[in-house]
Amino acid sequence: MNPQLARTTTRKSGVNPPPFAAHGFWRMLILLVAFGMFVMLLIGRLATLALFESTRAYGATSTEYVPERGDIVDRNGIPLARSIYGYAIWVKPAEILGDRKQLANQLAAIFPDTSASEFYAKLTANKPGYLRKRALPEQVRQVHSLGEIAIEFPREATRLYPQHDMAAHVLGFVNRDGKGAMGMERVVALLEQGASVYAALRALTTDAARASGADEVRGSLEVAKVADLVLLSADPMAVAPELVPDIAVVARIRLVRATPDADEQP
Repeated sequence: MNPQLARTTTRKSGVNPPPFAAHGFWRMLILLVAFGMFVMLLIGRLATLALFESTRAYGATSTEYVPERGDIVDRNGIPLARSIYGYAIWVKPAEILGDRKQLANQLAAIFPDTSASEFYAKLTANKPGYLRKRALPEQVRQVHSLGEIAIEFPREATRLYPQHDMAAHVLGFVNRDGKGAMGMERVVALLEQGASVYAALRALTTDAARASGADEVRGSLEVAKVADLVLLSADPMAVAPELVPDIAVVARIRLVRATPDADEQP
């Protein structure tokens, strides 16, 4: 019998790695490529928002920061006017996917005080705009359930008067953009804009009377005009603007009609 010699051979490490090692390398490479594509997509979206999307807030007229409108309270600290956040309904007509006429009819069913033709005009406009400046949460849910991606629901500040019409002739009101249009609301707006105390006093007296059509009988101290007089603890024109709210009312003289002196009367 011829003896058979067994020979053992060994492979050098690093040559022809096992198949599972090569598979793991390619899997890791695919994951890294996918992650890199996701990061690039995210960066591209952020760049698009920064370059092409408007940074102007809904209903705002300037990109400058505008502080939240403060409360107006009486001498006991009870709020007469304050700001709360409500829903608005905003639409981008160019991005509407559904049928505009059908959508207008659905919106008119949710808001019976607005006709379908008015909604259709807004849905076919050339630029974005409000469908509703203010809407209740239940109405917002109904509109959201329509599933139209071009309709958005921004939260915007609105003015609330907890005491209803109490002191309305002094408080005044704000316009649709939330800016003071008359009374104390206009005074607050003027002071926020850096106007003088004199301009604020005119807004409460002569300007308010002229805006309400009563400048012939009130608004300034003149003969035969009704005047509500107050005695203040300091002169608003002499103190710093930030100290004006600390001025107290010492006395009131209400509904006085100025008359000529006795020697001037016929």
